[in-house]
Amino acid sequence: LASALARMCSELKRVSGHEIEYSDRTGFQGRLDSIIEVNLYRIAQEAVNNSIKYARADLICVSISHDAELLSVSVRDEGIGFDPEQASKINGNESGSNRGLSFMRERVNFIGGRLFISSEVGQGTRVTVNLPIGTQELTSISSLQRPGPSGVALVEN
Repeated sequence: LASALARMCSELKRVSGHEIEYSDRTGFQGRLDSIIEVNLYRIAQEAVNNSIKYARADLICVSISHDAELLSVSVRDEGIGFDPEQASKINGNESGSNRGLSFMRERVNFIGGRLFISSEVGQGTRVTVNLPIGTQELTSISSLQRPGPSGVALVEN
């Protein structure tokens, strides 16, 4: 997941011309169930794309961090922001950004995480997904590259 997010940031920076920074704050090298990883990646991708399309931000920051109980993926921009109250009033005439927020919520619910959206007009936006991993079996990258057991637990319950 961490390397996929880093590649995504690099590629979107190249094609969009926006300054997109990536930070792995805790050296996360674990692997989760592929369905969880794909959903986390798509949520981050949607948040970055929203920042590119709507925020008029000079800087977009994507970060990942973890501890024994929680994995956190965050996308922050210093753009124009929006009113989350207004954005949550979704109706039949959803704009692209409202659909994106709705898709992020659905994906987070599907994987059992929590979504936090913090924004204020003129102050930028932060989208954070927190996923409990204390009950997930994480495997190390190195264990996937050598023969033997299918994974080594990095986190104990």
